[in-house]
Amino acid sequence: MVLEGSLIKTLTTLELKEGFGRNFYSDLSLASKYLDGILDKLKEPQDAFTISELRYNEASYHMIAFDFRASNRASLQALEYAVKDGDKEMIGMCYGLRGSLLRYLNLVGLSISSYNQSLAYAQSHRRKASSLNGLGVVWTVLGDHNKAEEKYKATLDVLENNGEEWSPYYILCAFNLAHHYLDQGQGTAFAKKVRQHYMEMINLDASNIHTFARFYHLVAKICMHNEEWQDAITYAKSALYLVEEGNMPWDNTRFRLLMGKAGMALGDIDFVQKTLAPVHGRQETALPHFHLDYLKLSMFCGFSEEEISARLSNAKHQLQLIQSEVLETSQAFLMDLSAPRESKPTAFKKSEDLKVNVSFLDTHFLSNALASVQHFILKTDSITGGIYVGQFSEYIRQLMYAARDAEIYVEQEIALVEAYLKLEAQRLGFTYKINIKDVQGSFATRYIPSLIVHPIVENAIKHAMGPNGGNHIDVYFRTSNNRSLYVHVLDNGPGLSKLSLEIYDQSRGVGNELIRERIRIYEEHGSWNVSLRRRELEQGLQVTFNFTKT
Repeated sequence: MVLEGSLIKTLTTLELKEGFGRNFYSDLSLASKYLDGILDKLKEPQDAFTISELRYNEASYHMIAFDFRASNRASLQALEYAVKDGDKEMIGMCYGLRGSLLRYLNLVGLSISSYNQSLAYAQSHRRKASSLNGLGVVWTVLGDHNKAEEKYKATLDVLENNGEEWSPYYILCAFNLAHHYLDQGQGTAFAKKVRQHYMEMINLDASNIHTFARFYHLVAKICMHNEEWQDAITYAKSALYLVEEGNMPWDNTRFRLLMGKAGMALGDIDFVQKTLAPVHGRQETALPHFHLDYLKLSMFCGFSEEEISARLSNAKHQLQLIQSEVLETSQAFLMDLSAPRESKPTAFKKSEDLKVNVSFLDTHFLSNALASVQHFILKTDSITGGIYVGQFSEYIRQLMYAARDAEIYVEQEIALVEAYLKLEAQRLGFTYKINIKDVQGSFATRYIPSLIVHPIVENAIKHAMGPNGGNHIDVYFRTSNNRSLYVHVLDNGPGLSKLSLEIYDQSRGVGNELIRERIRIYEEHGSWNVSLRRRELEQGLQVTFNFTKT
């Protein structure tokens, strides 16, 4: 084996791409042969693959086979070599792959960050489109359908602007937007158009059963939208047959759940039970984009909450183990990688004063959140309770992740604030809106002090919402001249006089003291000046942070 820098002399590009191309989807054993035997079949090359490309292909292979641990290791190796090579396009590809991996593992905050990094490094329109498409899928999983649609449309715009309208890759990306429209009940016109182009693509490549399976899945979704339940079952069965008989390393849970929902619409309990039987306890049933459908179908079949919990306990445990391992191996590795973002100030990194003690978290919030879960259970609304528990778990995970570091990305702070507002809005019944202006691209991956906006949002909820008379909170993130970040928190509560402002400060002494102390230390050690202003509105209060680079 001959190594030149990070170049490895190996099989020809054509042979390797064949192994990870069509056969990757249609014949797992053949793809495995190319992967496992690659070092034993070294030849004088006509072309050479870099180590990062080899590891990238390996990571892709393992991810689609749901071996997340192996995919995590290989993708980190691919990223390491891509950075050493200074290959920006490959770095973007690695971040995009990790975005998908982290999305599968329900590590959505990190997934969004990885996709944004992929977008920042994108050198080609294909890479940019792929990153946007990935972000669309994440927002679909999170249930933010407006953001999802925005990303899907942006994906197709990029491809159209580069002359790829209705190319095979365009069709694959359009597939996600078509599913989105169907899931939102927005009609079948676009989906039927995609189906027609899919048929043309199938005629060009009739041997690729991966393409057939996706086609049948789309048609099944169209049938579901039209309430053609039996036809939906037929097409989903066809997709399932191709996946299982072709040894494709796809999860077949999505097809079984679709068949189950059609069977539920027909009132056929026996069919739903038989359809669900092979997926009970599988890891995929614990993934967020399948979990709610699985719960609904299990309840339709008459399973008790105890039975469902028992079936899912091992799957959830295995998923948590993998999540922990991926987080542990990823964090230290990725923090040191070169990235298109602002570097942490050395003095600031070393400052132990800014390590966050999460004891500031309001214990009333924790007890109230658990009381809300109890409320849903007593109402026998276990589905809503399950969703709330999932949101609560995601919030705590993001909180602990943010508390480890003195600084976090702007986009991480936004995600944390949004997770907190979502929980409290569901509990107290108020509405909220997060407005992001120009906080994108490289600015989204700038660092700001961690957990400094969060206590202000908490104060607004405690003093203005619910029994205090307010029912809406706005949070604005905006930039100025690519140097300053402004964060405005507005509520429509009773407002505060000058006297009550002092009481307000004292009543939340721990939170406000934490903010003031962190601002002081950050200005001493960091590269930002931070100011905090309060302004009473005609109805409510506005608190503004300004982070300006020094």
